Amino acid sequence: MVEYIRDAGAIFRRSRPGIINYVGGAAEAKLQLPEMQSERRPDLSIYLNPPPTEDAQPWDEWVPDILIEVVSASSEHRDYEIKPPEYHRAGVKLYGIFDPFLRRVIALNRRGDSWRKTVLGEDRVLTTPRAPRPRESAGRSNPGPRPIGRSRVHPFGQVDEIRAVANAF
Repeated sequence: MVEYIRDAGAIFRRSRPGIINYVGGAAEAKLQLPEMQSERRPDLSIYLNPPPTEDAQPWDEWVPDILIEVVSASSEHRDYEIKPPEYHRAGVKLYGIFDPFLRRVIALNRRGDSWRKTVLGEDRVLTTPRAPRPRESAGRSNPGPRPIGRSRVHPFGQVDEIRAVANAF
């Protein structure tokens, strides 16, 4: 299932260049946990911004914006109970829990000091406010993403749409 999600991310990245900077699996990316001598290697890490350093191994400073974990029998407690507070403390903006046993996707969207939990509905689409809508001008094509500090304006509307590939279950 992780490969299916990764492939969907690659298609999205190619179709909308400049939004996703890097997508890495457990063997290609890691998250250094603050105040701990530990790290996590999520099933999928999505980085919207470039690394803050030129180091070949930027993981101590580069925090993924979106993390995805696919629940297994041995990881259920960790994925649902232990990882959410760790990921929040690290600065992750969206944590997706894909659960093939319960046939659902739970999205934890960062809201200040807590997560806002959303269980994906039958349409299997989660919309999360992320960036303002670019100004549209008559006769001009969309110029693409524009940097605003360390975030980006997304060319496809007022919200990011994270399409849950739950039909892979």
